[in-house]
Amino acid sequence: MSDKNVKWSVPVGASRLRDNIRTEFNIGPLVERVLVSRGITEREDVALALGIGLPAYDPFLMKDMDRAVARIRREIEAGGSITVFGDYDVDGLTSAYILSDWLESRGVTCSVYIPEREGEGYGMNRDALERIAAGGTKLIVSVDNGINAVEEAKAALELGMEMVVTDHHTPGEVLPDCCAVVDPHRADCPYPNKHLAGVGVAFKLLCALENGDEASLMSRYGDMLALGTIADVCEVTGENRRLLTAAEPVLKATKNYGLRALGAKCSCPEPGLGDIGFRLAPRLNAAGRMGSAADALKLLKSPDPAQAEANAELLCHANSRRQSVETKILSEAADMAAEESVDINRGLVLYSENWKLGVLGIVSAKLAEKHGVPVIMLANENGMLKGSARSGGDYDIFSAMSRAAEGIAHCGGHRAAAGIKLAPENFSEFKKRFYAITSSEIPFGGLCACIEADAEVEPSDINFRSVTELERLAPFGQGNRQPVFCIRDAKISSLASMGEGKHSRLTLDKGAGRLSAVWFGSSAEKLGFRENDFADIIFTADINEFRGVKNVRLTLKDMAFSFDRAAEEYCRLLSGEGSCRCAPCRDVCGVIWNAVKSAPDGVTPQALMRRVCAVRPVGYLELLAALEAFREAGLITGTRIDPKTSDEVITLVPAPPTGQKAALWDTEIFRAFGKEQAI
Repeated sequence: MSDKNVKWSVPVGASRLRDNIRTEFNIGPLVERVLVSRGITEREDVALALGIGLPAYDPFLMKDMDRAVARIRREIEAGGSITVFGDYDVDGLTSAYILSDWLESRGVTCSVYIPEREGEGYGMNRDALERIAAGGTKLIVSVDNGINAVEEAKAALELGMEMVVTDHHTPGEVLPDCCAVVDPHRADCPYPNKHLAGVGVAFKLLCALENGDEASLMSRYGDMLALGTIADVCEVTGENRRLLTAAEPVLKATKNYGLRALGAKCSCPEPGLGDIGFRLAPRLNAAGRMGSAADALKLLKSPDPAQAEANAELLCHANSRRQSVETKILSEAADMAAEESVDINRGLVLYSENWKLGVLGIVSAKLAEKHGVPVIMLANENGMLKGSARSGGDYDIFSAMSRAAEGIAHCGGHRAAAGIKLAPENFSEFKKRFYAITSSEIPFGGLCACIEADAEVEPSDINFRSVTELERLAPFGQGNRQPVFCIRDAKISSLASMGEGKHSRLTLDKGAGRLSAVWFGSSAEKLGFRENDFADIIFTADINEFRGVKNVRLTLKDMAFSFDRAAEEYCRLLSGEGSCRCAPCRDVCGVIWNAVKSAPDGVTPQALMRRVCAVRPVGYLELLAALEAFREAGLITGTRIDPKTSDEVITLVPAPPTGQKAALWDTEIFRAFGKEQAI
């Protein structure tokens, strides 16, 4: 069971595509339900959803592309030197790689500058420009940064260097004064695709330099294009989807020694797009978070398998250290959050001088997900507080931060994520302002995430053929999410931990159908369910291959106790027909009672279940039975708990006199069990 405040949106009923469209494109029932659920019913839209007729745009449609190409060619012809100024994240690294590799293949003396995450931060700075100028560079080409480097462009000119900017971030009111500024987000740029990653813009620059020969560049750099685009969570629609479709086979068969070595070390020797977010990208990003991002670039530029092996090992070690530091900070932050009155403030602002700045974004995202509120975490860097912020849902954290920071701090970012810098003496005032904003704008209970399902299905709908056909809608990502389905009233036939206790494996039965599923991020003991429980599940489905055998596997996104089945069994229990497996033992009653005592008035059984399962796994029927016994014993007030709803309110009444225990065995519910219990 997820510990988040989550709502499900599951369509009711099912429409159909027109017969001629279904026949023309040979669309099966499951794909049809996904298309209709998403409002894709017209022929042209259906074709695009199936990857037919995706657009390809001329790179010279991008404003200043002609000027950028002309200036770079002039430097090549003059035999000059060029510095590629990148960024420390995967998008910036892959952008720097493809441009520098192409320039080197043209005989250019080319160097790459990657700023350090800690010490320099994002983008250009004068100290870096002075070092670059001292090396003899006359032309800087930025990738994945530079659109707001107005002062730095002036500094470059003062230092005798010219600059070409390529970027995909939103520009400010004033553009840098340089040879060319290539960014699809320029107000005067007519380029139709506004969702290119930094590596996408760099790739289009190479296409322009190669007179439009995209095919040969794709075979050479498709792996990097896929890596940077997916890691930067760019939209997988339109031209991006076409590019990624062409890039994925290149990634799977990558010839890059570094990527091959890294893939082998994280169990994906033939990496696909789905391996980027959770396997490849975290290890590449770990270099900049824990040390120097230059180590990640060294991996990508590894000249041979032996050097690649060593470089990959270095990144894996950095990632392990990142995980250890992250775990430590998360534990400390969780303790601090417990003292912050989250229910009242509906936000979290946390600071420690001992925290490592490079991992605060990851930790703040986890806390925001857990508490359902926006989270800001700060550390001390050179006497200033710097930090990362993440929203706990669809809340615009950048707007809230900007208002709280007025006159006392500097921040930047977007709705979901932002960064901040302020003097230590302004911390308390900023925190006070931020809590005033969040407490007035965020409802009690926090922000509620919503999981949208494409259809409610039966196990018979999920089979090898139907799941394979879903790949016609791929590649998946931002703007083109993987299809999500719901099955209700599934019986958990088996439940076990896997992956050293980090994940869970389940077998689910309903009628004659049986499906295998996994839940990532929680052991079976902490999941909150037991074998023979009935659950409603939200999931994605794919084909998993293990030891040469392919099977359908569900990846669970959320689970909830099946109230309808719980109602049936609970009513049978009350009528004397119930199973004794529902009877809570003494220890379980104690855990549930402690959770009731520590919960605020007005807690619901569903919310209480999360509190209980944080201590030990308890079946939902056990919880209902214990609550009914507490009610009968006069320990809680309210009518008999209705298992059909999670909205029933539980309110505490004064506890019995000291030393007197409530005889739960004497309640009607426990007499039905034929058991004697007391707490």
